[in-house]
Amino acid sequence: MKNTAQLTPKFSTRSFQEIWSNRYKLDALPLLSTYSGEDLRIAIGEESRKKTALKAQKSIGVSSEFAALKTNGLFSYVPNIVNLKEARKIAGFVEKIYSKLLDVYQQQQISPEWLALINTLNHSNNVLDTLAQVNSISLLAIEQIAREVEPLILELQEQHRSCQDRRTIGFMSTQFHFSTQVLLKQLQPIEQVLLKPYLQFVEEQVCIPWQRVCAAANRHPSGSPVLEVAKSMLLQSQEIEDVTYRQMLSRFPSHRSRRGLLHRPEVAASSIRDINMFQAYLWLCVLEDSMSSVENELLPLCIMVFPSISVDWELAEVGIASLLANMRDRLDAQYISRVQPYMDAMQTLFVNAKNTPLFSEMSQMK
Repeated sequence: MKNTAQLTPKFSTRSFQEIWSNRYKLDALPLLSTYSGEDLRIAIGEESRKKTALKAQKSIGVSSEFAALKTNGLFSYVPNIVNLKEARKIAGFVEKIYSKLLDVYQQQQISPEWLALINTLNHSNNVLDTLAQVNSISLLAIEQIAREVEPLILELQEQHRSCQDRRTIGFMSTQFHFSTQVLLKQLQPIEQVLLKPYLQFVEEQVCIPWQRVCAAANRHPSGSPVLEVAKSMLLQSQEIEDVTYRQMLSRFPSHRSRRGLLHRPEVAASSIRDINMFQAYLWLCVLEDSMSSVENELLPLCIMVFPSISVDWELAEVGIASLLANMRDRLDAQYISRVQPYMDAMQTLFVNAKNTPLFSEMSQMK
C-alpha cells in the first residue's frame, strides 16, 4: 500500500494529471460487432449511467463476498491469514470504496470531447473506434474520485497494519481485483466497457502512487530537466509496460503462480499493472530525489506479496531488469546521467532483497 499526497493546481501538476487520465480509455473493440453508435448514445447518457450505478450498487455486497471466497481459496495454504472479523472489515472497505466510485460515476457530466463527438455521430459503429481515443474519465472526475476514495484507502492501510499476518496486504489487493471482476460480470457488455476504466482507476489508486507523482512534479519549476524527462517517459509508459510484459512472457512461458500461467488474461492484467507500478515508483523517486519510496514501500510490498502467491523472485528480478532496459533505450541521451543512478539503485535493491530480514521472514512462512 502507498502513502498519499494532495494535488495543487500548478501547471506542472496539471500536465502530469493529464498523463494520468490518458491511461483510462474505452476498450470499445468488444462492442463493434454488437452495438451501434445510437446504443452508445443511450448508454452514455445520464439516465443510463444512473441505472448502471444502481445495478452495480445492488450487487456490490454479493460481489465482495464472492471475491472474498475466491481470495480465501487462493490463500488457503496460509493458515488463518485473516480471521472472520478481519475479512469482514476488508470486505466492508471494498464495498465503501466502490460505492463512492459509483456515486462519482453517475454524477459525472459527459466530457466536452465526448459531447462534441456524439453530436456529430451517425448510427455507425465507427464511432466506437473513434471514442476509444478519447479519455473516458475527465480530469475533474480524476480529482473527485481521488479525493473521495483516498481516505478510505488510507483506512484500509491501517486495517492491514492491524492484522497479525503481514501477508494480509496481498490478500487485500487480490480481493480488490476479484471484486472488480465479479462486479463487471453483473453488467451488460456496454455497461462493462463504460464502467471498467473507473474500476481500473480505483484498483491502480490502491497500489500505484500517481497522485504522489503529480504532487512531486509540482515541486519542480516548469521546464526543468527532471520534469521534462519524467513527463516524456511517462507518456511512453504504456508502450514500455507492454514490451516488458511480452519479454517476461517469452522468458518465463511456463511460470505458474497461484493465479495461473503468465499468459492468462487476468494474470496478464495484474502483471502489466505491476510493471506500471514499478515505473510510477521510479519516477516518484526521480522527482523526489530519494529512493525511500522504493526502499520503504515498493520493495517490502513485493517481498510480502510475491511469495504469498508463488511468484518466483527470479521473475521479479528479470522483469525489473527488462523494464529498466526498455526505459533506458527510450531515454534521451542528455537525461541518462540524471536517471541512471535511480535505475541502478532500484535494481540493486531488488537483487539484494534476498539478504534482508523481511525476505527471510516471508520465506519461512511459505
